[in-house]
Amino acid sequence: MKNRQINFIAMCRRVSEMMKKYTDLFQKFPVFSSLQNSFDSNFCEMQRLGELQGIVIKGYRIQKANMKLKLARNTMYLSSCAGAYALTASDFVLQKRIHRAETHLLKLSDVNFISSCEIVYHSVLSYREVLGAYGVNEVSLSNLKTAMDDYKTVMDAPKEAIIARKQITWQLAECIIDQRAILDKLDNLIGITLSEKPAVLAEYWAARKVLYRSRALALQCRITDGDTGKGLEAAIITFSLNDVIVQKKRTYKAGGVYLKSLNEGTYTVTVARLGYITQMLTVNNNAKELTRVKVAMVKMAP
Repeated sequence: MKNRQINFIAMCRRVSEMMKKYTDLFQKFPVFSSLQNSFDSNFCEMQRLGELQGIVIKGYRIQKANMKLKLARNTMYLSSCAGAYALTASDFVLQKRIHRAETHLLKLSDVNFISSCEIVYHSVLSYREVLGAYGVNEVSLSNLKTAMDDYKTVMDAPKEAIIARKQITWQLAECIIDQRAILDKLDNLIGITLSEKPAVLAEYWAARKVLYRSRALALQCRITDGDTGKGLEAAIITFSLNDVIVQKKRTYKAGGVYLKSLNEGTYTVTVARLGYITQMLTVNNNAKELTRVKVAMVKMAP
């Protein structure tokens, strides 16, 4: 998972723990139970996908590495048997054809590796009548052939794993989008219902912050239509520090903007879009947390 996904899931974990801590308080509001169930269900799915994302590639790679090592050792066994015969019979052509070193063999690409193993197999197969006295038998030949066939089936496994991981990554991104929508509803509900309990409300907002540790992302903005709640594309966001414009960004299709680099300080943020009233707000950016800016734009009167 990316750092911002890890940090987002960590924030969801803190919010979940807080909601459980104040269950009696929140359960007074009927709509909260439904939101909490949706939040917890989506949170569990995000955790499952995050864990699966790392396992899917690792599992394929371990399986393939084990099968490659097994094939290399079967190949080396027959190579050493044939090599002993070649030295005794002074068959330098055979010796050159079947001589292998395990470390070199394991470093070969998949195509060259399987080709090298097949050369040893077919060479030994053609000499099997005289190699019986050197430890070659039907079982050892069969073991090598089976190991080669098995390895061929997993040669493309990492490609399949990459495709599978991309699918999981897409599913995780969709879950995060859904979770953000649920969090927006929770923010509104809790902001209203806990207005008379400032200590609990402050605790919620503290848990709600995405702790920013990696510095892979400094600030996240989301600009929406105040009436529909949908993201606004092509809104212009200007960041000024001491009356000097530092950054100017244009929102994407979902109304989002992400800044990877923004120095600490208190910024004046101006949000403008055609057909909407320009808004101005003050934002404090620090190095320890991901700064989130959410602005609901109001349409101009016709």
